[in-house]
Amino acid sequence: RRPPPPPRAPPAKRVTAATLPAVRFTDAREFVYHSDFDCNGLLYFIGTNFGTLDTWHNPASLQLVTVRMESVAYSGSVTAAVSRTRARLRSKLRKEPWMSVDLGAGRQFVPNRYTLRHGGHANEAPLRDWVLEGSNDEGEWRVLREHADDHALNGEYATASWDVTASNAYRFFRIKATNPRPVQLSIGGFELYGKLLAME
Repeated sequence: RRPPPPPRAPPAKRVTAATLPAVRFTDAREFVYHSDFDCNGLLYFIGTNFGTLDTWHNPASLQLVTVRMESVAYSGSVTAAVSRTRARLRSKLRKEPWMSVDLGAGRQFVPNRYTLRHGGHANEAPLRDWVLEGSNDEGEWRVLREHADDHALNGEYATASWDVTASNAYRFFRIKATNPRPVQLSIGGFELYGKLLAME
């Protein structure tokens, strides 16, 4: 007689916003850059539900952060702005288009470096002139890093990182194109490094 088949493994539990446990910090946490889109960044950490999950999930898809974009061309999803894989995303042709990330109530972050991925092919509107901004109310924005004629994001889904000098903590971060002519904002990834303050 043949032995009975081994028992089937239970299906993997689907991770959704509703199944995530609440997390609270009592101490600040540092995020130190090693390489573009490594596993050391803030948004990677949030995508593991602050270290409680074994695998990363897009934090915007899990409603752990909120991504907004001035407009979206074609059928792209704004969640691609915080993706870790090659994701095609760009705005419509606009003057000063922008993309913002809300870390959520009670979360304050002091950045010292950030990473971007170009959101498309080499000829699809790579960023040249833009600013990284921080805010705590989405009304008043402070420029944290300014780029003028920066060609670091040349190439298909190219990535680059830059230092940031900030003395204050922020909840909201925004990438805004500053070219005086209408342009498309093309972003397929965003990551932050620095210090996460204790969560309230």
